[in-house]
Amino acid sequence: MADKFDRINLNNTYYSAAKYYEASNNFEKAIELYEKAGTHTKEVPRMLLEAQKLTELEEYVEKKKEKDLYLWLGQYKESIGQLDDAVGYYQLAASSSNLVRLHLSQGQLDAARKICNADS
Repeated sequence: MADKFDRINLNNTYYSAAKYYEASNNFEKAIELYEKAGTHTKEVPRMLLEAQKLTELEEYVEKKKEKDLYLWLGQYKESIGQLDDAVGYYQLAASSSNLVRLHLSQGQLDAARKICNADS
């Protein structure tokens, strides 16, 4: 109905339906609807992390190949101390600032300098 007669609220309708499917543990349908709502880069990682579906989360990020998802996963990996994985995801996201910050925090000045010189 919203697709035909209420297009102005279509994204909200998709989002509400995705929340319903998430609550019902139908994650595949929830992912589909979060994508249609345009909120998948935040909501899908949050949902899968809360459901402790880390393998599915990584598979989803690898499948979608979106910079925002790579960045999200890099930040998550960094937060749990998996710094080598974080570096990999930051590289995929082309996030120079996060790479430099991470290298500096680990005392890897040459690696940080190399990134800075490449960006200039």
